[in-house]
Amino acid sequence: MNTLLFIIEIISFAIWGSIVWIFKLLTTSKKEKEKERLKNIEIQKEKMRKEKEYEQKLKFSLTCKRCGELAFPVNGTQSNYYCESCGNRFTSVKHPFN
Repeated sequence: MNTLLFIIEIISFAIWGSIVWIFKLLTTSKKEKEKERLKNIEIQKEKMRKEKEYEQKLKFSLTCKRCGELAFPVNGTQSNYYCESCGNRFTSVKHPFN
């Protein structure tokens, strides 16, 4: 009789341990999914911020005097521009990226 109770007790602990393990697995999975969702939101926000910044720079860009391509305003300056095509740097009209 004691052996039977012992076996039942072991089985019940195994079942209970499995239930706890599955619950932790499901809970962790939900937490990880939430982290992934928040990470994707942050990535999307950063992408939108960069696109907006690019549109603003495009709006205030000038034509490079050396190669004729677009030269973008340089952040942190009042009137400096940089041409990504030829590397030319020049000063011209003021821009709002200071």
